[in-house]
Amino acid sequence: MSDIIELSRSLFGAVGAFAMIVDHDTGELVLDAVSGAGEWCSLGSRFRPGSSVTARVASTGRPILVDDLEWVGRFAEEPMSPAGYVPSSIMAAPLLRGGVCLGVIVVLDRDCRPGESRRDLGLLVLLADRAALSLSERLHV
Repeated sequence: MSDIIELSRSLFGAVGAFAMIVDHDTGELVLDAVSGAGEWCSLGSRFRPGSSVTARVASTGRPILVDDLEWVGRFAEEPMSPAGYVPSSIMAAPLLRGGVCLGVIVVLDRDCRPGESRRDLGLLVLLADRAALSLSERLHV
């Protein structure tokens, strides 16, 4: 998973990227890989879903892209919030296998290019599909 997260950060010129796995027994989100901003977080850290963008994507199974600083500030990502880091843009896609959300891949503060939002989100969804396949093999689901 870490290679896909690093690729995501690099591809989008992002400040950070991370992946969280859904623990279906507890409902918690578990940090599985991180690159860039947030690298200080310990892998395996658990977060209550709350109202974060990550939780929203995990519960709906739909990707999201938000470039509105005001909206993003109300839904700061839990893994970054203890350090006071609140991104100005967030892009996230679910890791889906067989209709079940296994986790979420998130890109923070990507290099925004005018008119490229739809393309960027589409690329992230493709990466998420590959990550979901890898994760399902690792988790044996």
